[in-house]
Amino acid sequence: MQILVALILLEAAIWSAGLVQAVCFWGAVAWIVGTTVLPARQGVDLGLRMRGARGMLWLLPLSIACAAAAILIAWYNGNLHPAFGSGTRPWHYAAYALWAFFQQFTLQSYFFLRLERLLGNSQRAVLMCALLFSLLHVPNPFLALTTFLAGLIFCELFRRHRSIYPLGLAHAVFGLCIAVTFSGDLHHDMRVGRGFFDYPAGRSSLYSLDKQQDYPQPPSPPAGQQP
Repeated sequence: MQILVALILLEAAIWSAGLVQAVCFWGAVAWIVGTTVLPARQGVDLGLRMRGARGMLWLLPLSIACAAAAILIAWYNGNLHPAFGSGTRPWHYAAYALWAFFQQFTLQSYFFLRLERLLGNSQRAVLMCALLFSLLHVPNPFLALTTFLAGLIFCELFRRHRSIYPLGLAHAVFGLCIAVTFSGDLHHDMRVGRGFFDYPAGRSSLYSLDKQQDYPQPPSPPAGQQP
């Protein structure tokens, strides 16, 4: 029941707007946090301890190295752009990082632990969590596929090491890297649910240059005259 209510509230927030969206989103947050701190859940390893992070010390350097390489390539090719469209502000990047941590808490500390107990098999719980993670990114096909693959990897790492901190950091790094390097036409400014259909037709770029303006162009010949 806890899993079902959380999913309904999250999907309602994704597919609504305005006041309804705010109520559903904060209702989901309150439900997830509230049912996590119930007396029945006390003593459960939620992955909030630092000791489990030792086995994943390699994850953050690897994430940063891959992201740096992708950003450098995008910059060189003139494809680097704001993460969430032309209206992106600096605080949006910090907000996304916090959102990435909350997603990992919801995916691992909430869904995974409950499904692991419900299914009686941690490997099946990994697959089921990856499917749920992908479902929450529908109808964006690129993000649905990406989050399914990432969900498999992140959930398997959590199953082995029981720590969400390296996973949250890696999620933030990879997510922002995808947002600024991949074409917005591919990931629709990272929009899901109702927002996916509100994706604007055009987007501005922070660093891309119009290469046709790099060199002076010869004047056009008068009408009717061959160049």
